[in-house]
Amino acid sequence: QFLSDLAESIRRADSAAILEAEVVALVGEHLGASRCFFADVDVAEGYWWVREDYANPADQPRLVGKHPLSAHSAAMVKAVQEGRTIAVHDTAVDVRTREADETVYQTLGTRAFIVVPMLRDGQWMGVLVAFAKDARDWTSREIALLEVVGERVWTAAEKLRLLEDVRAREHALQRSDGRFRTLFESMGQGFCIIEVLFDESGKPVDYAFLETNPMFNQHTGLSEVVGRRAREVAPDLENLWFEFYGSVATSGHPGHL
Repeated sequence: QFLSDLAESIRRADSAAILEAEVVALVGEHLGASRCFFADVDVAEGYWWVREDYANPADQPRLVGKHPLSAHSAAMVKAVQEGRTIAVHDTAVDVRTREADETVYQTLGTRAFIVVPMLRDGQWMGVLVAFAKDARDWTSREIALLEVVGERVWTAAEKLRLLEDVRAREHALQRSDGRFRTLFESMGQGFCIIEVLFDESGKPVDYAFLETNPMFNQHTGLSEVVGRRAREVAPDLENLWFEFYGSVATSGHPGHL
């Protein structure tokens, strides 16, 4: 049932944050853990950052935020950075944790934990962690399950974050386009966007109207010109206009007449 619920959470997720919140709750309840969370890791800056955490009982202080890697033993940090899962049955006696038991692990409210590392291209990117408030003999099945969950959900969350970034960029472009459109339609100066047309020798011979604003129509006396060519709507237009616009188009530099 657990794996079925996990697959359903991944399938319907449209947000990495919501997915991770649902999964740490599923894992925490399934394992009977006192706390479960995903965390990003920044080795260069020396911290791990909890994004979403599950706690039982729920009134425990939340761990969301940054925590220093230096609070943990160098041996344990090195092992996780190399991609090894760590299972500590009793922080008070394990050689990797006992020196920091009172200052770190009791403060975190844990006496036993599993840490599953998330690596991408050999780089330590994050962890999935489960805590137990009392000493606990984690089983090989529990450890393997957490490893499977970590890899599946981390991969799904990465894809969701990419989609969220694309959506945010699209939204920003839409807002920018809306502001441009408002300015374009309301400005007091005539404005148009054209495409310069060249003959086979590269000589500018015409241009097509792509967009115009209302003031362009008012100033020029032209109307409904979008999609039409200058020689069509103004047959007597002097060649110097084609030469000028052609020069701007090919040089990439602004100009004025």
